[in-house]
Amino acid sequence: MRDAISLLDQCIAFAGNEIIDSDVETVLGTLSEEQIINISDALIEQEPGKAIIYLNDYLQSGKDIKQIIRDLLEHFRNIMLLKVSSQDDLVALSAEMLPKIKQQASSLSLKYIGVIVTKLTEVEKELRWTSQPQILVEASLIDIILRSSSFNEPEVRVVRENVIPRTHSPQGTNIASSEEKGSRSSEMNQQTEQKQVRIVRKSPQLQEIKKMWPQVLESVKKQKVTTHAFLMMGEPFDLTEDVLILTFEKTYKFHSDRINQPDNKQLVQKSIEDILGMKVSINCILEGEITTKEEISTKSDIDKAIEIFGKDIVEIKD
Repeated sequence: MRDAISLLDQCIAFAGNEIIDSDVETVLGTLSEEQIINISDALIEQEPGKAIIYLNDYLQSGKDIKQIIRDLLEHFRNIMLLKVSSQDDLVALSAEMLPKIKQQASSLSLKYIGVIVTKLTEVEKELRWTSQPQILVEASLIDIILRSSSFNEPEVRVVRENVIPRTHSPQGTNIASSEEKGSRSSEMNQQTEQKQVRIVRKSPQLQEIKKMWPQVLESVKKQKVTTHAFLMMGEPFDLTEDVLILTFEKTYKFHSDRINQPDNKQLVQKSIEDILGMKVSINCILEGEITTKEEISTKSDIDKAIEIFGKDIVEIKD
């Protein structure tokens, strides 16, 4: 009761005799319902760029980073309770907020909700000791989004495996199974090739770039937050003739395309030069394109041989 009276006194001192929701939120430093929905939707919809932008907006408006995590934790706790029970009175929500949270709950698995709650709880504890709270929270939000794929992919595989026997004859099923084995074998070979490529390419300059990459990210962030959000999804992969290759997972094609835009590319290149003293051009590719690069190199060698000896002499063998 004392805390409530004290809070009321603070609100009156801040806003006068007429107090509205936003006044209380300002005094407490809490997020508004709209702000909570925006950043939680970004996590649910797997949009790391949006999540980082919302976080930065809230911090710049004066919100406390610890309070943001507490608000998110309370929000996903409410989602969890509504997921396991049909009793709305388990959560204290406004009439406007309740249907929005129910909609979010319907789009998430209970396991993934548990992962989010656990991760946010860990972050809340770690914030007490870290000297870089914003970086910790940004990395944690991205980690939450990346973990979502591990809960979606198995379900997709189960559906596919169940559909094949029902839509094909037994003979067709065997053929499909054989094709799947071949496909899996091909994928394993591709993964092996990619691992071999990664092992070979370890130039001293590339290792120095990787070592200083967090500082490059921080430099980009100070200049343009959105570019930083896109760049966080990539990592240095190869450095050849002053061209730095950044790789992105296939799910982050949007982020790769944005970094390849001239203005963003120039900003990243300038930051690399400022931090490392290296003048490089950057090129963004998706991880699946790594082997394609090797094939292009092979074709280039064949073309050179044909130019030297003539196509009648050169015999191409698979």
